[in-house]
Amino acid sequence: MSRPQTPARVARVGGSDGRRAELIDAARRVIQRSGFAKATVGAITSEAGASLGLLNYHFDSRDDVVAEAFAAAARADLDQLEEISRRHADPPARLAAYLDLEGWADREVWRMWIDAWGEAVHTEKLRRTLEQFERGWRAVLAGVLADGDRQDCWSCAEPEDVAGRLVAALDGLGLHT
Repeated sequence: MSRPQTPARVARVGGSDGRRAELIDAARRVIQRSGFAKATVGAITSEAGASLGLLNYHFDSRDDVVAEAFAAAARADLDQLEEISRRHADPPARLAAYLDLEGWADREVWRMWIDAWGEAVHTEKLRRTLEQFERGWRAVLAGVLADGDRQDCWSCAEPEDVAGRLVAALDGLGLHT
């Protein structure tokens, strides 16, 4: 059942694009609270106070809204990593800040990523979204490693390969978190 459209709610939502964003935020909350498997169309529309028709107007499928909700969360994580990369000019400081991210210990964040990996086995759209953001994480880290090599902070002949290995190791640590 939809929530009534009070003037404050209409102003907050901001029209069609606002409703789409509200559905994505609702899907994200459902995913974070209950996981991808329980992020049903009904749970998402109920969380958003929206109708099935509205969800179908903005998204082709449940998989699309779920992938976009995960992309929003992953984008926030990647933005944080890129911000750290811009904050420190010195490659060792950048690498240390990257490895010291508070998010590494955040169980809720890890639970979402682990759940996404599991769901991506069955959902092509989510798999492509995951791959896109994993490439982004590796690229930022490879940039730090390449900068350190160029500035003689360390030797790293293959920064993309080392970044991939480091991200895999960090993902493994996250599984144990």
